[in-house]
Amino acid sequence: MLTPPPAPVVPPLQARVAGEELEVQGSQEVLRKRAELYESLVREGYTRRLRKTDRTVFLSEDPWKPRVIVHDDGWIYFRREPPRIHAPGRSFTDQGSPAAYLLCILAPTSCVSIGGWLVSPRKLGAVKADVVDTTREKVRGMNDAVARRELGYRLNTDIPRDLDAIWQRIELSPEDRRVLLFEYWDSRTDTPEGTAAKEAIESFLRGVVQQSGTPFTVEELTLLNTKRYSRRPLDLGPRGVEAR
Repeated sequence: MLTPPPAPVVPPLQARVAGEELEVQGSQEVLRKRAELYESLVREGYTRRLRKTDRTVFLSEDPWKPRVIVHDDGWIYFRREPPRIHAPGRSFTDQGSPAAYLLCILAPTSCVSIGGWLVSPRKLGAVKADVVDTTREKVRGMNDAVARRELGYRLNTDIPRDLDAIWQRIELSPEDRRVLLFEYWDSRTDTPEGTAAKEAIESFLRGVVQQSGTPFTVEELTLLNTKRYSRRPLDLGPRGVEAR
């Protein structure tokens, strides 16, 4: 999975606009990948959709086949199809006009499909396996798109907000605030996502803290790094760290 670049330190208005643009792009990618997954389910015969709060339910043309639930976060699961009432002579996904249901008064049993209640687990399992195999790549693509979108939110919204809140705590001394900022950086995991977060934090430290009247000193960083959990030390580079 490609890791988005760290959020640059730019003026607040530009940062807000850039963050919004990245979030919009991330949301568009999720919508595109979700549509591709939906199309693959349609090719499998799932032609009717029911929209719930945070998921979409797909129903097959065959009333015994399990319904497929696609969650907005990018994962799917199955449910047995319960008995359903439908217009006589109509398929499960083609209900016809309301007037067609008048025939149900004369022939009630012709309006009922038993769904998947009487279907063996083995038969249902085979259908589920086919759907999983067909949609595997589409599901993975949607999962990745959701992960990238969420990482974009984190890098461009959550982390800058957290850092600014720490740095603006005027009840604390500048030294205490710098320690909290270091601990925030050090608490990120040594994973690709954590590395991207650390780089975003470092951009804030270089562009805001090190340009203030109370930056990290070389001695202070050296001492903090001796107590770190991260594999690599925090290095703010030649642009801001000066011995004082």
